[in-house]
Amino acid sequence: MYCVLDASGKIVREGRFGSKRSELEAFIREVLRNGEVHVSFEASRSSLWVYDVIKDLVGKERTHVANAKEIRAIANSKKKNDSNDAWWLAYLTSEGRLPKSYVPEDDVLELRIATRERSSAVRRRTKIINGLKGHLAQIGEVVPSSSVRTKRAQLFLMEVAVATGGSRGRALRRCLDELEYQNVAIKEWDEVIQSIAPALPDIERIAD
Repeated sequence: MYCVLDASGKIVREGRFGSKRSELEAFIREVLRNGEVHVSFEASRSSLWVYDVIKDLVGKERTHVANAKEIRAIANSKKKNDSNDAWWLAYLTSEGRLPKSYVPEDDVLELRIATRERSSAVRRRTKIINGLKGHLAQIGEVVPSSSVRTKRAQLFLMEVAVATGGSRGRALRRCLDELEYQNVAIKEWDEVIQSIAPALPDIERIAD
């Protein structure tokens, strides 16, 4: 849903357009026929590509990503629908009071993606390790060290996985394969982070 206001704050156009990139581009180009505009939209999981499209068409200074939570606090309205939300976006933008969300770009965006992917891989690795320990408990075995990543623990796990038959053994072997995959992924993301870090001296890297 969109809402277009003129310089006096009067609604001159409302409606909807599709969610495809081509449809957004067509809409922005059509609005631009009447002159320069400011375009605001709420932050969402699609924000980055939407931001890039609008920024390229209307310019960075006229592209705004709104903080939806703060807008709702300002509006203090029980009338929650797309039309009302679109009007508040347009109105607060015209007033110069739009609460904005930070939009990462360039190296900061690359670092954010890399750190999130690394964190995701660490979480998956933890889940796999817990699964391994659960399977071992079902057959009366315990990892012989505080960490499954030690050489001793790795040798033990491989020996148990090979020696255990049936579905349990298959599950153990699959866990070990997945564990190795996540270890490699974490190492790769560490390398990516290390390569980006020199360009961002103000950002400290915190490892697990």
